[in-house]
Amino acid sequence: MNLILKDNCTISCHNGQDYIFAHIKERLKQNKGVVRKKSIPYLLYIIVESLLDGYFSVINDIEEKSAFTDSNTKIESKFQKIESLEANKRKIFFIKKSILPLRDFITKFERGELPIEKELNKYYYELKDLCLTIIDECDILLNATESDINLFFSMQGQRMNQIMKTLTVVATIFIPLTFIAGVYGMNFINMPELTLKYGYAATWGVFVIIALIMIYYFRK
Repeated sequence: MNLILKDNCTISCHNGQDYIFAHIKERLKQNKGVVRKKSIPYLLYIIVESLLDGYFSVINDIEEKSAFTDSNTKIESKFQKIESLEANKRKIFFIKKSILPLRDFITKFERGELPIEKELNKYYYELKDLCLTIIDECDILLNATESDINLFFSMQGQRMNQIMKTLTVVATIFIPLTFIAGVYGMNFINMPELTLKYGYAATWGVFVIIALIMIYYFRK
């Protein structure tokens, strides 16, 4: 949004609908309150205050939607959540980027660089405090969002490590079993063990014993 302050008017230029200023227009049309009785800087104060209130609404909405899902949430939902967190992060950056020049603009009134009635100083001090509060809220939200994103990837890394650990244990158990099965699967004629009556059962017994020993070892 761009604001132009003239002697007898305030011009605002912005994209989209002006629902943020609808209540101000209504007050001016119905001559409610003291807006028409005050000066142009007071009208500017009302406009900026409404704009800041709109930013507060967006920040509150982001805070409500940025609660991170717990560890029992499905993976698909988590990936949707990470996309939402990234979108919120972009919104917060945009808000902070918009507030910084507005804060500098208000500071000019505080320093006396722009003409304003002394009775309005307290209003512009209030606007500056609101700007600083929004900037602080943005910083807190950015840190929280970044923390949630890091937590997500940390959880995914731990999950992947657990899967790799399980697969490694299974593969390690099957290595000696595969070796024994490969030796007796060569089908040479002179292999005495192939003619044993209980050779097949004995081989399975060896398989089971080796597997149990290795499982016990890995569980220690």
